Amino acid sequence: MAEITDDRGTRIDYVVEGAGVPALVLHGAYSTRDEIMPVTGPILEGRGMRGVYPDLPGMGESAGSSARTSDEVLDALDAVIAAEIRDEPFVVIGHSFGGHLARGVAARHPDRVRGLALLSPFVDDFEPAPARVVEDDGGIDALDESVRADYLGYFVVRTAATRDRFERFVRSSLGRYDGDVVDRIMNASTLTPDPDHAPFAGPAVVAVGRDDGLIGWRAQRRLGDIHPRATFVVVDGAGHALVHERPHLVRTVLNDWLDRVERVETVDRVGERHGEHLRAERPRR
Repeated sequence: MAEITDDRGTRIDYVVEGAGVPALVLHGAYSTRDEIMPVTGPILEGRGMRGVYPDLPGMGESAGSSARTSDEVLDALDAVIAAEIRDEPFVVIGHSFGGHLARGVAARHPDRVRGLALLSPFVDDFEPAPARVVEDDGGIDALDESVRADYLGYFVVRTAATRDRFERFVRSSLGRYDGDVVDRIMNASTLTPDPDHAPFAGPAVVAVGRDDGLIGWRAQRRLGDIHPRATFVVVDGAGHALVHERPHLVRTVLNDWLDRVERVETVDRVGERHGEHLRAERPRR
């Protein structure tokens, strides 16, 4: 575990898991890295990659942060990048509001970000899907009464499997945030540069749940147009808790995206070597 304070005084805490090509992984609002780490950790570890997991300002171990805007959060993330990733190329994964911030990171570092993954990403013009419970096995009594509302407000697939994931991956993040700070950051969501005007051009993936009653999926469709190399996946029978309700599909989608990132890297390296070979053979005058 490490922490860093940027030039403005915003403190951000982060942990690093594994070794290899770095992946900056950003969790959603009113949550902590403890929710997203079990989702992405096994994938990154299996591919020999290094996960960099900040607790975003106002949340988790960074709850005491003084960030006031989303741009100030990006400034703090830049400090993490400078300290931990340095000049290495890296990929970015963002969940929910972390997806909004991930687009900002890619816009600030277009020459270094090699891939962008957005899971149930927040967009300013979101349109919640109609409220619908996809599946309910009636086992809500298995959860403590104190957390039932949190579970019901997040999950549209209500089964023993999703209750287990809620207990293991979500519950530990409940209440671990400063609501005033998080509200302030989300209300001041403008990013500099604007990712819509500086779109990431490398391999990207956007995955959304068709039954996301919190931020929907229709407004996110424009991300497939903005990012020219994006795979856009709309998952039937899943809501905002897509990463927990359809974990095997999410794993497949992320692995496909990382395969595409690796292929681009290979092509670029071959192209560079070919260019060097041509330059070496060019006759001198």
